[in-house]
Amino acid sequence: KISNWDNVVLAYEPVWVIGTRKVAIPAQAQEVHAELQKWLKENVNAEVAASTRIIYRGILSLLC
Repeated sequence: KISNWDNVVLAYEPVWVIGTRKVAIPAQAQEVHAELQKWLKENVNAEVAASTRIIYRGILSLLC
């Protein structure tokens, strides 16, 4: 159980990009960020959802 969220960072990489040449578009990363923030708000609280850092680890295609 996490008692202090101040130093928590959520980092993720989509399973479908690991070891492939597939890339995500920014909208896909933003969608996952929104879902993670929603989960934090519903399961922890709104303050944690707003302040927890979320990092996408992977390649983004800005040309899409």
